[in-house]
Amino acid sequence: ENDVVVFGAEGKIVVKGETLANVYNTAGALVATGKGDINCAAGLYIVKV
Repeated sequence: ENDVVVFGAEGKIVVKGETLANVYNTAGALVATGKGDINCAAGLYIVKV
């Protein structure tokens, strides 16, 4: 089982768990990849874990 929690915070996306997350903008372009705190500008994102 893969227990992951993803939520937004001021200036970042937080990924709780050991899974690598891919962050996409609404146009579908990959804008970030990482674990833990991922810094992002304010906006709407799609996160795939």
